[in-house]
Amino acid sequence: MYLCMCCPRFNDDAANLLSPPFSPPKGRCPFRQYIPSKPAKYGIKSWVACDAKSSYAWKMQVYTGKAAGGGPEKNQGARVVLDLTEGLPGGHNVTCDNFFTSYELGQRLLERNLTMVGTVRKNKAELPPALLQQRADRSCPPGSPSRPPPL
Repeated sequence: MYLCMCCPRFNDDAANLLSPPFSPPKGRCPFRQYIPSKPAKYGIKSWVACDAKSSYAWKMQVYTGKAAGGGPEKNQGARVVLDLTEGLPGGHNVTCDNFFTSYELGQRLLERNLTMVGTVRKNKAELPPALLQQRADRSCPPGSPSRPPPL
């Protein structure tokens, strides 16, 4: 019922933002996470899909740890984005960071008539070597033999 009442208030013409907020727990919590780079070293990790204009939270998931199988989850970022964008009307843009961004996710979102903007990690196996070589060539000084001539 809560979602039924909130969804009409979602700004339908804005881009959407997916981010993992980190909030420090008060007391004991079996699924708290340790992240040494954060000011509060322990916290509860949650995935939130928000409207970029109004900051309205469309959907949210709390990360409670590994799945029941106990092994690491493959493509967790893609699964989270697909879960959080379920029911989102087509025509929206999803903005996410390099943890979530992948070629496979982009293709799956296009099937739902959603687009995606995000940074990509250089060590992703799905990146073609030619793209990585092209990026390396850009960093060469002008006139370098490995740099292609300007178009």
